[in-house]
Amino acid sequence: FHLVNLVLHGIVTFLVTEVSSLVLISDIMSQFITGCIFGLHPVHVEAVTNITSRGELLMSVFFLLGVWSYVTHVDHHHYNNKHSRALYVYVIPWLCMTLSVFCKEQGATTLVTAVLLDFVAHHGSVYQFLQQLMQHRDPSAIEFLWRTSVLAIQSLIIVLGRYYLNGASSPDFIFDQNPAGFSTDRFTRTFSVAWVHCLYVFDMICPMYLAPDWSGKSIDLIETLHDVRVVGVVVLWTVVAVAVYSLLFGNAQSISRRVLLTAFWAFTFAPFLLSSNLLVTVGLMKADRVIYL
Repeated sequence: FHLVNLVLHGIVTFLVTEVSSLVLISDIMSQFITGCIFGLHPVHVEAVTNITSRGELLMSVFFLLGVWSYVTHVDHHHYNNKHSRALYVYVIPWLCMTLSVFCKEQGATTLVTAVLLDFVAHHGSVYQFLQQLMQHRDPSAIEFLWRTSVLAIQSLIIVLGRYYLNGASSPDFIFDQNPAGFSTDRFTRTFSVAWVHCLYVFDMICPMYLAPDWSGKSIDLIETLHDVRVVGVVVLWTVVAVAVYSLLFGNAQSISRRVLLTAFWAFTFAPFLLSSNLLVTVGLMKADRVIYL
């Protein structure tokens, strides 16, 4: 069992190195360093060691294969047979997303990540995209809107199918599993969940305190503005606000901006979205395995 997990982790590490070329263009050494950091990062110990975390590994394999297929072929208009391009842009990513979702629910954001990569690479900001679409009738903007619509429908079909097979119900989680997410006080819930996000960032930068499951009283809730951890939450929100503003109104010509937006939205925000307690309240407050990808 452990050997299979190690092999899967090796495959994911290879795919991460390859996909990083979408951000670190023509920088082989940075891509290599990215792969090494991912492969050896201590925060991944749980996902690789525990047999119950096999889902994260398999989900990541199919997730990255789907994104890689889409992004590397979406610009190729030289196919004599349009069906060839459709295969790599619509069919293979959809199949990969389906396999990814049935390994782990986080796989539902596979096509979301692909669209974010596509958008940041070719349109830069929402404001400029709307100008291209409404004022200039830019064919590339119209085609992007069409692609996004198709991928959105594909994602919805798989998510609804997964929900139906799950009995159209959600697991019965309890407060002790996720005190931050299940807190009835809005202030406590908002700041405590955000503080958990800060801890995830800290784990990726400085993995000092790792554990398979943080629940119950393992992380104190933020119940007052006088808590010093509020400063960390405000800093995190400031960074996110800047990223949102840049995505909406930023200058598309800046390469460094494009790299940062791609790294934040496609490779940090999207894969983490379903574990963030923002869309749905999950059955854990914090767990190292959910930031594997």
